[in-house]
Amino acid sequence: MNPRINAWDVLTRLLFERVAVSSDAPTVHPQIDGSRTLVENLIALANEALVTGSLRRCLRSVGIFGELESEAQDYLDAYHELNLRRNGIFRERLLECLRTLNAAGIVPMPLKGAAYMLTGLYADPGERYLSDLDILVPEGTMVSAVEALRRIGFREAETPDCDYTKHHHYPPLVRTLDDPAVELHYYPVTHAAAKILPAGELWADAARRHTADCHYMLASPTDTALLCFVHSELGSRHLARFLINLRAYTDLWTLTKSHGKDVHWHTNLSRAKRGPARVLFRKHAAVFETLTGEPALSAQRPSYHAMTYRLCRTALGQPWIIRLAAELDTLSAAQILHAKRTSKMSRRVMIATQARRLRRLLGRWVGRSATPSSSHTMT
Repeated sequence: MNPRINAWDVLTRLLFERVAVSSDAPTVHPQIDGSRTLVENLIALANEALVTGSLRRCLRSVGIFGELESEAQDYLDAYHELNLRRNGIFRERLLECLRTLNAAGIVPMPLKGAAYMLTGLYADPGERYLSDLDILVPEGTMVSAVEALRRIGFREAETPDCDYTKHHHYPPLVRTLDDPAVELHYYPVTHAAAKILPAGELWADAARRHTADCHYMLASPTDTALLCFVHSELGSRHLARFLINLRAYTDLWTLTKSHGKDVHWHTNLSRAKRGPARVLFRKHAAVFETLTGEPALSAQRPSYHAMTYRLCRTALGQPWIIRLAAELDTLSAAQILHAKRTSKMSRRVMIATQARRLRRLLGRWVGRSATPSSSHTMT
């Protein structure tokens, strides 16, 4: 088996708790303890997916961490310590921004990683890696919010390659090299996805919270789950390029464990239809079910499990698949953007033709197994 695919199977089983948890972890211990290559690939994949902190926690929870070579242990411990310090700075700056906005009469809504940090979604504050701080502000308050942050030293970052005049958030605000970038959002998602998750619905379902003298709004678990989907699949388009955003699925899995009954998948499926993104949302749900073994959408068609996850997993060992998918995805987006005068049926035929071409190219690489469980001995 390709070593990256083998490492992927082990990594996903660890992250989504599909391994035996015991003092000696008999089903996992022999495979990791005896393979330096496997450990190296595990760490490399975790680094690529920004889930290194979660890998360290999982290795500890199943009793394997102490059996790793000292070099691997030192690396993971150093990563955790540095990320813990980094997240400490992120939290201080987030609270400072919230206080400043509160003083300006604004009660904002932290999004994604910023919200997870405030609510303690991850028990270990050094586990999740944050890229920046996303904060949604109420409609009509952006000017006041920007002015308030400018008074405490924030300035627009230099972004010559990005036009923010029609963007869903203001240009990133930075203060020093050590500070995180702060992105103030007009809308929670891009304009293209606004029908799926309108800002009004997000604010209406949110609950008011306070932490360390800061007041803010917290999105509902269902809205948080939908935001996770929109950002990963409609924004970054991971599945369209045969990539699985492990950090997003780890967030969703952690959210589900904490608020399982409050995450309504079928509600979000109905909202995805407004995009329209119904098919993509079903694929997203299928990947979640395959990774975690937990049901998301009832009566999910097996073909989604068999094709979507299998293709993404196969692509790990065949980089040309990912490059081709990216090219086709870019081509599809460009053609659709410039095909406003063509009929709806013409666009569907164009996309279907490209999909058939891609499936033909991938056919000989895809095995019969739909999940990693049939090709790996971990249970």
